Amino acid sequence: MNFLIMVMSVIGAWLAGAWAFAFWYVMQHGEMIFIEPNKPVLIVEFWLAVTLTVFFITILIIEWEEGEDKGTTC
Repeated sequence: MNFLIMVMSVIGAWLAGAWAFAFWYVMQHGEMIFIEPNKPVLIVEFWLAVTLTVFFITILIIEWEEGEDKGTTC
């Protein structure tokens, strides 16, 4: 359980940075264009942020439900 919390903390910290970068990029450029061939890192970073966010929320839900079964929560 402690290892899982550590992993989730690292993922959460990375996600905070990824979403902050995406927000900053949109504020600077007015939009996020995914078709530009010279911006593959931005595309990968955005979709990785989306994927990890879904993964992170799923793990939180699973841990919460397991905690309810044991009479405790996260």
